[in-house]
Amino acid sequence: MRNQRWNVLGILVSLCMIGTWGMAQDAAAPVAPPTPPAAPAAENPATPAPVAATPAPAAETPAAVTPAPTPPVEKPSPKKVRGMLPRYYKSVVSEEQKLQIYDIQSQYRPQIRELQQKMDALKAEMNQKIENLLTEEQKEAIQAQKDARSRK
Repeated sequence: MRNQRWNVLGILVSLCMIGTWGMAQDAAAPVAPPTPPAAPAAENPATPAPVAATPAPAAETPAAVTPAPTPPVEKPSPKKVRGMLPRYYKSVVSEEQKLQIYDIQSQYRPQIRELQQKMDALKAEMNQKIENLLTEEQKEAIQAQKDARSRK
């Protein structure tokens, strides 16, 4: 049973290490909200559909008013897909396969992040329980060793 736990932990650590590479470039593209459906036509054929009022013709003015020019709208650049190919894949896979690999990685990345956070929380809980077993003298001795190590 104990070996099974370590195997699962090792697999999770491996997955998390693989998934954390290139995560900063994985920003979700904004999604436009859905447009509301068009208003339904009049149900009763006896009742005429409402007619939009036509604007009255504008009074003719000697000087035509021209609207101010609008600034050009910048088109967003296409999202550059980023990821990290597994070792030895670079010289073997095509560009299309690279994009597919990056897409697969981006699909799993949120789940791997979530598992990584859970693992971090479990490690912190485990370390806290271990530290609670120690006496004050042992805690001081460990802190002294850590301080000596950081001075090097």
